Formats: sequence, C-alpha cells, structure tokens
Amino acid sequence: MKIPQRKISQIFNFLHALSEKKTKFPKDFLGFSTKFRKT
Repeated sequence: MKIPQRKISQIFNFLHALSEKKTKFPKDFLGFSTKFRKT
C-alpha cells in the first residue's frame, strides 16, 4: 500500500508541530519522527 509523499509530510509536519508544543508524546516516537524527517 503506497501512501502519497505529500500526505506523509503533512502528517509529520502536524506531529512535529504537536511535539513542539510539548504534548505527551513518547520520546522514542519523537526521535523516530525527527530521524524520518531528516532522510
């Protein structure tokens, strides 16, 4: 199942915005999302 790249980046931008507001996200997930965004 292929997800459109634009949709993925929208989701990660949203998650990143949430993480910057210091929501209660698991740290390993935040580490994953930052690693994902850098690639």
